[in-house]
Amino acid sequence: MAFFKDKTDMFKHRAERFGRQAADYLKKGKTEKANWAKEQEKENRDKAEKYKGQKGWK
Repeated sequence: MAFFKDKTDMFKHRAERFGRQAADYLKKGKTEKANWAKEQEKENRDKAEKYKGQKGWK
């Protein structure tokens, strides 16, 4: 993928997006969706850690 240099970068970006989304859902009072977004954020942070140090997309 051209936008991200590697999987770590992609998963960090996704985790940040889900984190912002969770905060937005909490402001709107949608706790179920906020909890889902928090779970997605954690999963993506874990995946970013898994691929840390790996070069490229393989």
